[in-house]
Amino acid sequence: MDTANQTIAGLNTKITDLTQQLDTANKAASSKSAELTQSERDALQAKQDVCQTRAKAESISNANE
Repeated sequence: MDTANQTIAGLNTKITDLTQQLDTANKAASSKSAELTQSERDALQAKQDVCQTRAKAESISNANE
């Protein structure tokens, strides 16, 4: 009975350690996801800036014709 209790205690400790590792990994993955989302927002903003610049250039070009 004592051996079984020790085994259970050891397994509980391992489960706790693995749960903490999983939590850490999930936080890192979540952070990476947020960074990617920010990168996507930055890319979209850059694309919008390019479109606005093109529109201005076409407007100037048309005015010069």
